[in-house]
Amino acid sequence: MRLDQLTSDADIALFQDVNGDGRLTSDERLARSILGGAQADSINISALTYGEYYLQVNAFFDSETNYRLSLSTALSEPGSLVNNAAVIGTLTGQWSINGSVSPQDSRDRYMFQLAETSDLQIYLGGLSNDADLRLYYDANGDGSISSNERIGTSLRSGTQREQISLNNLSAGTYYVDVDRYLGSTNYNLQLTADTAGATFNSARTIDLSSGQPQVLREFVGAFDPSYDSDIFRINLTETSDVQITLDQLSADADILLIQDTNRNGILDLGETLSRSILPGISLDQITVEQMSAGQYFIVVTPGTSTANTNYRLSIVTDRSANPTSPSLSNWLQGNYRANTFTPIFSGGQVIISGNGNIEFGSGERDQINLSQYLSTNVSFNLASATQGGVRFDPGNGERMFDAINFTDGQQILFEGIDTLVFADRTISLSITPNDPLFNYQWNLHATGVHNDRRYGFGIDWQRTPVLLGIGDSKA
Repeated sequence: MRLDQLTSDADIALFQDVNGDGRLTSDERLARSILGGAQADSINISALTYGEYYLQVNAFFDSETNYRLSLSTALSEPGSLVNNAAVIGTLTGQWSINGSVSPQDSRDRYMFQLAETSDLQIYLGGLSNDADLRLYYDANGDGSISSNERIGTSLRSGTQREQISLNNLSAGTYYVDVDRYLGSTNYNLQLTADTAGATFNSARTIDLSSGQPQVLREFVGAFDPSYDSDIFRINLTETSDVQITLDQLSADADILLIQDTNRNGILDLGETLSRSILPGISLDQITVEQMSAGQYFIVVTPGTSTANTNYRLSIVTDRSANPTSPSLSNWLQGNYRANTFTPIFSGGQVIISGNGNIEFGSGERDQINLSQYLSTNVSFNLASATQGGVRFDPGNGERMFDAINFTDGQQILFEGIDTLVFADRTISLSITPNDPLFNYQWNLHATGVHNDRRYGFGIDWQRTPVLLGIGDSKA
């Protein structure tokens, strides 16, 4: 990764949202480059596992610059041994690669992990000469494999497609070998892991008890080990608003919400509560208000008989027991370090609290990631000393929030944010001392620690207001 053609200082950082909560924290930063001035920044990192990453470009303080961002990736060349196998990482959904074997390079070995019990399907195709497929499981976890750890083999003759299909594989480390049998050949290797069930009885249970949004990445289609449809089970312990979103598609897929009212394990007439069957790769979404406590099933199905796609399934619940205070699912809060917040809308409103940023001095920012939106397609309602903003109590005291309003009725209320990142521009809200435009910077404010009960010895927090001031002298 390289950031260059700068006219003033900007930096880059690489993140992975390890816990899948839609926020990027400094603990999830894998690497960064913060060279001064207009020097080119670059990140070179090896052995990254298969998955989703985020690359962040930050202006240093309030500098502005155009830039060029270049990225290149390459899977490490597969060797023939355990210690030089190409590392795929944790396998979620479908993964594929093209390669070749020959008399000089007779085996390509790949290593991957399953994070939980999964069905697995492996295909080897595109052959011009005979090649075979073998699968190993490092059962004892010693970092090596032996013949008695081989759990799957496909030895079809000629150029026939090789295939290994296994169900209920344990979490752990696996190795797949592509072995030359005759001559030289190119190949296409395709692996698909599926943690969803194919029936109501085998459905994967998604735990919603934390109140946090649940995000899963899976695959559905003709090559799906669960054979066409993925079925997930959810249990609501109380009446809740529920929003189910299916996106990041490469082919058509649809979602259905079902309640097996007679508990016979079969979909009967009248048990489909809602569905979203938009064509193509459009985002599908189901929203149900005041959904009763009980057991439900979410079914993800390919939109056509030939559709194959990875997908992201997001489930957000908002319990009605405390309607005056946003649930954890739509109130994103920082951890006093530099955080990147990526809102997932549920019920039309998301609350974001930056909560301070101890990494501000090193150029890190609390920011809202709205890179899928144009700034020209939203409107701002900004709080000033005399007007603007939205008065709101998120559960720890009423105060004024800045607001971003979307054309579809969605809204973000935010406080303590340094930067807004849109598809077309980045808006800096942070304060720079001695800036000639100081009076025009909208986010200058003091934060009342109205919800901290033990900020001093002997203070009656209910009667005595407390204000925390922090000064950075750069000394």
